[in-house]
Amino acid sequence: MIKNNEARLKSMLCTALSIICFLVFTNYNYELVKILSYIVLINALVLLAYIDYKQKIIPNKILKLMIAIRLIFLIIEAILYKNIIYSTILSAFLGLIAGGGVFLLAAFILKNSIGMGDIKLVAIIGFYVGIDDLFSCVIWSLLISLISGVVLILAKKINSKDMIPFAPFLMFGTILSLVFRL
Repeated sequence: MIKNNEARLKSMLCTALSIICFLVFTNYNYELVKILSYIVLINALVLLAYIDYKQKIIPNKILKLMIAIRLIFLIIEAILYKNIIYSTILSAFLGLIAGGGVFLLAAFILKNSIGMGDIKLVAIIGFYVGIDDLFSCVIWSLLISLISGVVLILAKKINSKDMIPFAPFLMFGTILSLVFRL
């Protein structure tokens, strides 16, 4: 019974979030394909943030599905928007490479600082939002995680050596960046 209620609550949250995102994104005059792509991204981030928070893991199956869906959206964009498709594809793949590359480099330089699931997730966020919006998503995510970490340390809920899941912060940073164009 509890699992059914929890599943129903998650479903309702994702539905409500999708409707809110659709309304906000239409306010920014995004094309329908981009709106749908962002709704998929945000719903996946909500799911991954929950899983990472509860289990401290980011499942590869969901990440692979996100890549497949993004490729489908890129194909649709190629058909519909022939005049800008090269810049869209270039931006998406640069976001993928930059997001994954920078965080992978950080993981090598700062041992035990970020998990491989987080690295892959940042790469996929870059694949969805493109190189231009990736910087904003990452900065907001890092800022929110820094503030949260300091508050948790000061409240003595964690110490400076504790690992905290990063996917929830990536979710909030990406939503702030995309929905409110910060």
